[in-house]
Parts: sequence; structure tokens; C-alpha cells
Amino acid sequence: MDRPNEATSPRYESRLQVINRKKDGNQQYYIICPVPLAKALEFKKGETLTWMLEDQYTIRLQRTKAPPEQRLRELLDEAVKETKKLRRGTARTAIKRQIKETLGNVKKSIARLNM
Repeated sequence: MDRPNEATSPRYESRLQVINRKKDGNQQYYIICPVPLAKALEFKKGETLTWMLEDQYTIRLQRTKAPPEQRLRELLDEAVKETKKLRRGTARTAIKRQIKETLGNVKKSIARLNM
């Protein structure tokens, strides 16, 4: 993937936050991702990101793929939202049953792959 042109790329500033823990004296550092950047990258809650130090002034942040279970849960949540839009009745019940069966089959497949 080509790197964006630094002159034309949007820039977002973020302040480094430090939290001092009283109990053990440890510090934790936080860098907040600005909302426009998070939305543009379509970040999802719970995603794993990897920080890589390129030099003293450059850090690269790389997105790692979400675990299959997390993606399945997202798909199920989307399906449940769509199901709720349907009117009550047999069609809705049948769709819910089908969604649960499909999720169960996918979970079994993942379990077999992880063996």
C-alpha cells in the first residue's frame, strides 16, 4: 500500500496523558485517537493494534485482524438488529432460529480449526 503524501494528508494532534498509580507508583501512558481519525479508519471496540518504533520520532501503528469470534459477534449483533426491525410473528422467529443455528455451526468450525 502506498504511503499518503505528507503535504496533503490530514493531520490530527493528540496529547500524551500520564496516569500515576498511587498504590504501586507505576505510570501508565495513554495516547487518545482523535474521533475523525478513528471513524475514517473504522476502528471497532476491542480491536488489537500493534505499535512499532521506527526511530525516535516515528511510531507506526498497525491494525491486526480481529479474532474470528469477535467478527462473528459483530455479524450476529447486526443480524439481531435487522431482525428486531421485522414485525413480530413466525417470520421473525424463523429468522432468529436460523441466525442462532448458523452461529453455532460457525463456532463449531472455528473450534475444529483451532484444534
